[in-house]
Amino acid sequence: MSTKTVLVTGANTGIGYALCKLLATEHNCSVLLGSRTKSKGEKAVADIKKLAPNASVELVEIDVSSDESVSAAAAAVKAKGVALYGLAPCKNQVAVCGAGTG
Repeated sequence: MSTKTVLVTGANTGIGYALCKLLATEHNCSVLLGSRTKSKGEKAVADIKKLAPNASVELVEIDVSSDESVSAAAAAVKAKGVALYGLAPCKNQVAVCGAGTG
């Protein structure tokens, strides 16, 4: 069974962070942790890796309110060999949007 890759936006705090932690530590998913602020995202990745050193968690800088940022994040994810399929579950990839917008 292949590992599922999940992109979660708004993931450095709150529900997004909790989802990343759950997916990485309990569901063996490869997590792309989306955060507008690089330093906050790096801290969130480090915190999850402290709990589960073997967890596959990587930062993706993304501000979903900026078309330029979304395009840059999509290019970065594509360069990793992971296809973005928007919000629809598709094969082994799924994108999940966080609840916050501020």
